[in-house]
Amino acid sequence: MGLILAGFSPSIMRSVTEKDDENAKLFEPEPARALVYVFRDNSFLGQRAASQLVVNNVPVTKNERNQFSVVSLASGTYNFFSYSSGESSVTVNLIHNKSKSPITVMAEPGKIYYFQEVFKPMGGFILKTISEEEAKPKIRKCKLAALHQL
Repeated sequence: MGLILAGFSPSIMRSVTEKDDENAKLFEPEPARALVYVFRDNSFLGQRAASQLVVNNVPVTKNERNQFSVVSLASGTYNFFSYSSGESSVTVNLIHNKSKSPITVMAEPGKIYYFQEVFKPMGGFILKTISEEEAKPKIRKCKLAALHQL
């Protein structure tokens, strides 16, 4: 049984439920799709800042401390990028994002990819690829923020 994300897109949102959170924590992609989990843990650094996840130059979700999002992907190549959202000035946004490179995912059906959003002082948020063994226990401690299908 895969995680059902029908009807979700970056432009159509609905509140996630406890059942959505439980299903997301089963870590089961639909056979023809890949899943990408992006999470923020309980880290002290950046705890009050929100992060914005961007996929192929389209903002898809914001995460806060102790939250995760799931993106369901058709086969293909996708670029993931995370930055500090809600920055109060253009200058701060430019400083935090000037040297960042996206993480490229070549999505394969049935595969799951895991990224952690990490806050770097004077650098904002970056994405860090982590292993399944490291990601799952951390994600289980977080609350689902959003589901998306691309």
